Amino acid sequence: MKKSALVVILIAAIVGIAGFYYYQNFFSKGDLRLEILGQEEVELLDEVKYIVKYKNNGNTELEEPELIFEFPQYSILENGGNGRVTKNSEELGGSIYPGEERTITFLKKVVRKIYSAMKITEKRIFEKYPTISPILPDEITFIYAEELAKKYPDKSPKQREDIATKKYGAVFVIGIGGTLSDGKPHDGRAPDYDDWSTINEEGYAGLNGDILVWFPLLDRAFEISSMGIRVDKDALEKQLEIQGKSERKELLWHKRLLSGDLPLSIGGGIGQSRLCMFFLRKAHIGEVQSSIWPDKMKQICSEKGIFLL
Repeated sequence: MKKSALVVILIAAIVGIAGFYYYQNFFSKGDLRLEILGQEEVELLDEVKYIVKYKNNGNTELEEPELIFEFPQYSILENGGNGRVTKNSEELGGSIYPGEERTITFLKKVVRKIYSAMKITEKRIFEKYPTISPILPDEITFIYAEELAKKYPDKSPKQREDIATKKYGAVFVIGIGGTLSDGKPHDGRAPDYDDWSTINEEGYAGLNGDILVWFPLLDRAFEISSMGIRVDKDALEKQLEIQGKSERKELLWHKRLLSGDLPLSIGGGIGQSRLCMFFLRKAHIGEVQSSIWPDKMKQICSEKGIFLL
């Protein structure tokens, strides 16, 4: 379930919420479940957080949603305003899909959106710098770490990535963190990060993965993003137990997630410098990111015509 949090400072004790409106061109009221959470009572000048939760219980995608939140009377918004905040479709994360927040189908849709942005960026760079020809394939290929382990049992995880990425050009390897059939994980993943243990609708473990592209300049697979659907209560408890780190349940963030205070989400890191390296066809991260480099490295790079920032 998605959540949108808005913070206000109240100048009077308020109970309840004045109004909330959600507009969409087509759907019945039964298709969309809405919840608004906030303190029952507050003191003068207390800071209050309202959490708006919404979920598509219908069978169709709700496109271009708009959220209009009206604050209680006498509220003062943290950033000013007239007591009404509007969130457009982009701010809400785009279309609201029907009950797909924790499915491999939803994960793939998000990955395809990210990959589409990469394709557009590569095209724009080519238009400005014609010597940098596009090399990304039209589509990204989805493959499970378990499939790679079974297909290439005599190869290391990195070698499997190289083989698959060189073949397809761009891949999303799903299910990273859990133990595979060969008794080892494809790669390490924290137990309280994304969900690598839930059995998805395709019968494999994992709602996470890595975006990899083939980088001819380095002649290897190049990781762009480590991402996935974040853990929920069940996945967090299970993964902490698997890794023997159940004591983390006493930490503040973990307590809040387990008690349902925090929104469930999807996310991950996208290497900005790595993207720049790939799009500009640079061999060393120091060509796109300034830092302090060892003299030996600077010498080697200089001999190969690589200028470090």
